[in-house]
Amino acid sequence: MRSQPVVFCRTVTIESRVSMQCVLIWLVLGAAGFVQEPIELEHAWEADPRLVVRWVTETPLRKPVLKLEDFDSTVVAKRFEAARTALELSSQQMDRASDVLDKILSALERGEGNLRTRQVLVSAAAAMIDAENAHRLWPLAEKDAESRASIEDALIRIKSPHGLEHWRSVIESRDANPSEVARAIDGLAVCGQATDCELLRAYVKKQRGSPALMVHAAKAIGRLSKGGQLDLAKMLIESKYEQRFYLAALVLVQHQGDDVASVLRTIVKEGNGAAKQVAFESLTKIDRTAARELASQLVSDVDSPVRQTVVTFLASFEDRASFLLMAGRFADEIPFIRRQVRKELFRRSQEPPMRKLVDKIISQAIAAPQYEATEQAVILIVELSDMSREGDLLSLLEHSKPEVNIRAAWALSILAREEKTLQAMMLHAQSWTDKVTSPTSPIQRLEVDEQRIAFLLEAFGDRQFQDAESLLRLYIPKADGVKRLPSRTRLSGIWAIGKLYANRPDVELRKQFEDRVNDMARIDGELLEVRFVSAIALGRMGDKAAAETLSKYLGESGNTLHEASSWALKQFTAL
Repeated sequence: MRSQPVVFCRTVTIESRVSMQCVLIWLVLGAAGFVQEPIELEHAWEADPRLVVRWVTETPLRKPVLKLEDFDSTVVAKRFEAARTALELSSQQMDRASDVLDKILSALERGEGNLRTRQVLVSAAAAMIDAENAHRLWPLAEKDAESRASIEDALIRIKSPHGLEHWRSVIESRDANPSEVARAIDGLAVCGQATDCELLRAYVKKQRGSPALMVHAAKAIGRLSKGGQLDLAKMLIESKYEQRFYLAALVLVQHQGDDVASVLRTIVKEGNGAAKQVAFESLTKIDRTAARELASQLVSDVDSPVRQTVVTFLASFEDRASFLLMAGRFADEIPFIRRQVRKELFRRSQEPPMRKLVDKIISQAIAAPQYEATEQAVILIVELSDMSREGDLLSLLEHSKPEVNIRAAWALSILAREEKTLQAMMLHAQSWTDKVTSPTSPIQRLEVDEQRIAFLLEAFGDRQFQDAESLLRLYIPKADGVKRLPSRTRLSGIWAIGKLYANRPDVELRKQFEDRVNDMARIDGELLEVRFVSAIALGRMGDKAAAETLSKYLGESGNTLHEASSWALKQFTAL
């Protein structure tokens, strides 16, 4: 059985790229407005055999050469180039980095006269600065107002206290602009002392800043203070400030005690959105009993961060009621939450008393109107290696959502073993193939259909399902015309028939595969991926007559066809 790849969760549009080593499924959540990262949906032809190949050849960029003496040159162009090169190399492992930094700081301390060079030097110094040299960087900020922002950000990043006095003065000033105040708050948050809370308290009490700066300041207070802010939290709650509950929750994040728990419960009940989430998370650390009571209502809260926090909290309980509350979010609209629930269902299913309950939840999810639950149920079936679900997975091949039907095909490619299941899979794949190749069919070819069928074809080869041979043979030729079979399915079909004919030489097949490998026509030549899987198929068949063809493509190590041909030729010597 192939190892389980990672698969996608929820899609509206799917875009695949077969020109890369892995087929990537790009998934976008439409109505909810959430965008997911691309996730690899691995096909069998990519994983078996597992070869290290390059699908795109790139010319490596030459590493720029940095000459330390150029920092002291009287020629502006040389000094600028040295600064630019240092900045470019600052994100890499640099030789003699401490010497380079010393040269940069020395050049700035001398007072670089060229504006462009000075700006690049400051950027390089900010990128490379460390605690040992921070004392040399801050005086430059005091002299050069234009560079101050970059230098302050660098000091905050390395948690250097050299800007503390400046940041304190900014908080007290009424003339500082919002960006200066934001940096000052960040600086105090990471480098300040408990006494700096008074400055920030005064800032929040006077409500001098924008809503964003007020939140910034409240977060800094919460980070610096483990106590003593209860009065501020109560004052904020009683104020008419729009974000009063959120600010109150932020200043109490590290506090303990019954009085704090009482205020947090108030925020959870009366606040909304972020305020509720922050307060509930803090309450779980102070009073788990009170938090558990609130979780029953909050688990279905309209705000997804709240639901996510509650699901995480419920997962820490072992009782059945908490488990069922958490499992109720199996169909959550937010991918992360439903994945989190699935992982917990898998974990708890390892406990014999809970397995029947998990199976019941899976059955309900398969029949659920919300496809989000169904998609997660399919993944869980594979994770559990539950081969009793072949019938359920077959029914999902016709599901209207590609998020479900592609997953079902993927699951079947891993789990299906029953003869009747494979026959049903073949009928599904044959029906689609007939429609696609029919000259009179108006069928619109969709990538989601191609992905689904590709997984089914792979199953036929992996299971040595001989009844599918005539179907698989259709996918070898590069047919002419609009109705040609799509490359995604051809890749899987060729891989599958290669598995079907493992160690069974066939002259006709060998010639077809050799034609695919050799098809390098300038116009409409064969895809590199198809040539690759065809070379693999030749090796699997074990027909030594293909050695001459394969030997032509032995060349640079790592080259796609070199790796495939080398692997194939090794199979001949093993016979």
